[in-house]
Amino acid sequence: MGRVGKEHLKIKKGGQVGGGDAFLSAFVKFSQEYPGFVIYLQLNIVTVISVQSSLMRTERVKERLLDGPINGLVNDAAHGWWKERTSLLIMTSS
Repeated sequence: MGRVGKEHLKIKKGGQVGGGDAFLSAFVKFSQEYPGFVIYLQLNIVTVISVQSSLMRTERVKERLLDGPINGLVNDAAHGWWKERTSLLIMTSS
């Protein structure tokens, strides 16, 4: 099992980061360790956390159209990734 699989199991089983204060504390620490990685944050009825590395940013927008069917973004949602079934992990790839 790879690193992502291990982290996934921690989340599903209620690993190290609990709810409430523990999550907020861990999130603040993460944001400080990786400045600019969190590009959007909304904590409300719908919670959205968007992250993007500098490499992802450079690959996202091209100055011109490229030959072939490679000029778009693909979105997918992983249902059941989080412990809460109504939470979705949505990823975009190009």
